[in-house]
Amino acid sequence: IDFYLNEANMNINDLKSAILKQPSLLQYSVESSLRPKLCFLTKELSIPTTSISRIIRVAPTIMGSSLEHNLRPTVATLKEKCDFGEEEFASLIITAPLILSLSLKQKIEPCLTFVSNILSLSTATELGDIIGSTPRILYENVESSLAIKFQMLQRALEQESIINQGKQLSESKSKKTCAEIFRNNPALLATTNSILEKRIYNYLEKTDLSLKDAMRSRTTGRKKKWMMDEEKKGSRCFGRSVILISDGDKPTTMQRFTSVREASRELELSTSSIYRSCKSGRKVKGKVLKYADEEVTLLNESSKEKGENFLNRDIENEEKLLQDAMNVMGLKSFEILNSSSKLKSKLSIVAFVSGGIFPSDDINTARGRRKAGGFIIHLPQFNANFNHQLKFSFQEAAKNSFGMIMPESLNATDYRNGIVAVGFPFLRPSRNRVELYSCHGALKLILQLLKSVGTSMDLSTYEVNIDICTDSPYAWKYLKDSEQIFEWGSAPSLQKFEINGIGPAEHSNPDLLYPLSKTLYNMKTGNVFGYDKQKINIGKSIDITFWHSAEKFSDLLTIGYMTKLKRLAKEVSIWQYEK
Repeated sequence: IDFYLNEANMNINDLKSAILKQPSLLQYSVESSLRPKLCFLTKELSIPTTSISRIIRVAPTIMGSSLEHNLRPTVATLKEKCDFGEEEFASLIITAPLILSLSLKQKIEPCLTFVSNILSLSTATELGDIIGSTPRILYENVESSLAIKFQMLQRALEQESIINQGKQLSESKSKKTCAEIFRNNPALLATTNSILEKRIYNYLEKTDLSLKDAMRSRTTGRKKKWMMDEEKKGSRCFGRSVILISDGDKPTTMQRFTSVREASRELELSTSSIYRSCKSGRKVKGKVLKYADEEVTLLNESSKEKGENFLNRDIENEEKLLQDAMNVMGLKSFEILNSSSKLKSKLSIVAFVSGGIFPSDDINTARGRRKAGGFIIHLPQFNANFNHQLKFSFQEAAKNSFGMIMPESLNATDYRNGIVAVGFPFLRPSRNRVELYSCHGALKLILQLLKSVGTSMDLSTYEVNIDICTDSPYAWKYLKDSEQIFEWGSAPSLQKFEINGIGPAEHSNPDLLYPLSKTLYNMKTGNVFGYDKQKINIGKSIDITFWHSAEKFSDLLTIGYMTKLKRLAKEVSIWQYEK
């Protein structure tokens, strides 16, 4: 403790925060570990001693890393591949200390190679300009984040060309334009997939502004290299969700923002004025703002007063287009399936899922708080024109699959339109856990539907194709390989279940991933039974694929659809929180 306070010049609050994150800081030897790391940061990297406290607080794992095997090779690689000078590299580490704790082989090098290739960068200096302006790019996963963003924007450009010019851009032209957009605004690569989806969707609707212009940086000037004092004072609030509410006798939620910074950009207000408004309740330029976690009741009351289904209101005229785009047969009705005429022997079912938690995950504001999760499953092949029997079967399948379903009276669950809103039933709700379980939930729901059909008719000649689409990079990372899931599901028990080659096992949430794998395994092997313990044939063959929604359906329609689905999932998590 004396070393951290006196030699590293840490203040007591930073030291406390660092120790809570990395208790082993108190176990390292001062002479053989801590002092050499401090010398490395201040002497070799020329980082001012005034910045050391923040670096250790943000990335305490640095003090436990090997100088020879981790830190120095990382520094050498970044300087070589990005052509960083001494001062530039010091500023980079001050801005984003976690870079030094990233895996060189699994994270940094693949990321640098991908960015250099996909953005057509010809020199190390150009790559250094990109990373220097937005160092958080190095935090992103290549497959589940960077590649998805590039594909998302490329396809949006092609969609824009069809809308405006009546023809599709060539692949080479769309890639070139996409690379130019990311070079001009590399911060787009460091945002979340869902935020980029929302931004693309919003601007595609504006005919007076091209996507290329819309994706330009919203601020002028170069990003600050480190956090200033005034930002430090408000840093705990940056992660809190903000809502814009109407001013009247019955205030309703008009818009939701994931953070103060997003609200500042969208509403063109200063962050300090938003803080004051949220704290005092005073208007700022005629707008009333609140922190979302302080207005839970207001949100639910607002939803009830609207008296209409949130999701169906927005996509009512889009469902048929979605079905046409997916080119699926669907569950038409029991009468058709039972008819004696020869039908196609293929049955395709598509489900979209999205999850949310409340309060939102944030290291500064949510740690230690009670949280709740919720998710939405939508089978767009069901609609209000289907008969009562099919609606009843869907409702029974949902009730047999889940214990906490948001009532239809609260305008979320809508059995006639294939929508079920479910509260997350397990401990430790987090965004990743809820998103992962939502995929299993969709699989269970479809299984119950097939069991219901299988008890009344012969499905033994049907080839059943099931597509489950998620917008979660985390869930898609684990579920994109169906053969791997099948292999996991063959494990006889959770104790025998092993994750190989997809990151640390503790990050996989095996208590959720193994049951999902087992369900898939049982469906594909025909190991399906009814309540009477009798075996049920649910198809000649069962093909199950999990997709990232941006990978399978990336047009304008689906981008907006998934955004609406995510918003409704958030409402379900708030309902679960209050419940």
